[in-house]
Amino acid sequence: MFFFDHPLRLCRIPKLRVKKAGLNHVGIGTDWFGFSAPPPLIEFANEIISKNGFRKEHNVDLSKRVEGFEEYSKLPNLIEGLELRGYNRREIQKIAGGNFLRIFKKIVG
Repeated sequence: MFFFDHPLRLCRIPKLRVKKAGLNHVGIGTDWFGFSAPPPLIEFANEIISKNGFRKEHNVDLSKRVEGFEEYSKLPNLIEGLELRGYNRREIQKIAGGNFLRIFKKIVG
């Protein structure tokens, strides 16, 4: 999955987003590309990626899975990775769903 071959590398994504947007605007979605996408869509996306200059050595392939995070049941590995990166409980709660719930309640009531 993209450039991330280990859960700790995947945990860099929230840190980069937090740095740019702030902790209250970052969340983990359940729509990770590739988990539910049909193979023809993955092949099409990989074609576009290669046409945009990515080569094999860039290791960009949407059919790959991150070791330790091959399916949704492995979400605790991502949470553990955030802990290992120094996030505290309150920050993890926001990233893991608290921010979504706050916005959802604001919109829906």
